[in-house]
Amino acid sequence: MPIETQYKANDDGSTSGQNVIAETFADYGDGLWGFHAQGIDSGHGVVGYFRIDSTAAPVATATTTAQPGATATATSAPDSGGSTSDNQRATLCLETEPEPTEGAVAWMVDPRPRQNTRATVCARLIVNGERRALEDVLVDVQYSGGTVRYEGSTGAQGIVLFSFNILNAPVNQPVNVLAIFINAGAQASTSFVPQP
Repeated sequence: MPIETQYKANDDGSTSGQNVIAETFADYGDGLWGFHAQGIDSGHGVVGYFRIDSTAAPVATATTTAQPGATATATSAPDSGGSTSDNQRATLCLETEPEPTEGAVAWMVDPRPRQNTRATVCARLIVNGERRALEDVLVDVQYSGGTVRYEGSTGAQGIVLFSFNILNAPVNQPVNVLAIFINAGAQASTSFVPQP
């Protein structure tokens, strides 16, 4: 179902701060749903996911934006319906994935991203030898000036990735990243060090 509303991006291509609302109806049914948005001028695309669960209690969410204009794309890996760059990042998660071990793990595709580029963090949860699909995940990116929180869910491979612009995060100052698997109560951490 196409969404007729258009949102104007700033010079960095961000629509941060604009409330994008997807209206759902009872006949959508429970499950993991996705949408694709594409820039009219740039042609760049992004994939977003949301879950419909008619039995769930309403959840209050709060996002603190410490980096002005910080935005993220949450994608389940692998993803066949997103933009080329989303699919490339999903593939990079699979290519850089650590050996399977019990529990939660998080890793950076590139632990030394350059300022004003996108960093990609991947997270996975294995319980009793099985990858956990459709796990709700929060990722806290802990900059020196505050924490930015992103939300997503693991895909069929049990992996979720978050890709975000680090803007002008201070060079050579480690940034901790915490992945929280909400339903399982598991956590994993990793970090990256911005480069000039």
